[in-house]
Amino acid sequence: VEAVDAAGQRAGKRIPIVIDGLNEAEDPRNWRDELARAKELLEDYPYVLLIVTLRNEFVQMCLPEDFPQLEHNGFQEDPQTANDKYFEFYKIDAADADLPIEFLQHPLTLRIFCDVANFRRQHMVGVEALPNSLASLFEAHFNKVAERVAELLPMAHRIYQEEVQDALLTIGGLLWEGNARSVEFQAARRAVRDQGWDTSVIRALESEGVLVRTTSAEGGQGIAFAYDLMAGHMMARHLLAKPSLAQWLQSDEGCAQFQFRRPGSHTFADDVFRALVGLYPQLPGRRQLWQDLSDQNLVMNALSLTAQSDPRHIGRETVERFASAMQESKQFARIAFKRLRSTR
Repeated sequence: VEAVDAAGQRAGKRIPIVIDGLNEAEDPRNWRDELARAKELLEDYPYVLLIVTLRNEFVQMCLPEDFPQLEHNGFQEDPQTANDKYFEFYKIDAADADLPIEFLQHPLTLRIFCDVANFRRQHMVGVEALPNSLASLFEAHFNKVAERVAELLPMAHRIYQEEVQDALLTIGGLLWEGNARSVEFQAARRAVRDQGWDTSVIRALESEGVLVRTTSAEGGQGIAFAYDLMAGHMMARHLLAKPSLAQWLQSDEGCAQFQFRRPGSHTFADDVFRALVGLYPQLPGRRQLWQDLSDQNLVMNALSLTAQSDPRHIGRETVERFASAMQESKQFARIAFKRLRSTR
């Protein structure tokens, strides 16, 4: 600290020391006293500025009462400028692409989008490199994350990419089966057979921005996916392994799970259903989700979402049914036109 303060004095400006992601500590509550002591210590070093970052729900747990705070609201105020800067950095030429602006307002999802499009940034890429569906975006992202985690964890405790994917799938399964938005922290660690904190796959996935720590009203800690669509994707993958999935989707239980925002529906119903539309054609038979549903409202919802799925999986039967639905229903046509407009 003395050296940093001296450097700042010579430069005539304060030099920041940044601690990122306080909520990712094994026990975030430990930060509160440490930061209080650090604040007192730094009063003797006027050229040092301590900056910490954490999620909003951990503020009371981690920060001393008189700690100055500044809330970051993502890129909502000026998403276009953020997109332009990211695309310039990642060497992406998206001039003639209709982009999912609402989706890209979140810093995390904008980075995921750009990472998948041009991670190495060695040369300029165009529209052809951009993910053509949410399913392909998350599949590519999870593959890259698994590769990085497997490479970065210590060789003495080797973990393979498949094991990282299994850990993500396990957490997705716990969320689906528990109809919950997060999993109790220690329960999640036990479920993925986590070892020491230095070799923790949960910790590595937090560092990658895939998982985040949550808190309950009672002060307990949980683990969740950083983004609802990301959670929906992994829960959909969990459902794809379900025996006789098509029969379950047509059952009363299956239909009830996806009656969005109604009593008895899953808390992630919309996100999981959206992900299923993109992932379902990967099953043997290559059928679209709408073809294996019995509830007509769900059929129409799944059919309209095919407009934003991978075009390689859209066959003649889907195109013809989509066209007839547009002629039969003004409401479907209105939703369909909006989705078709944003499809490249």
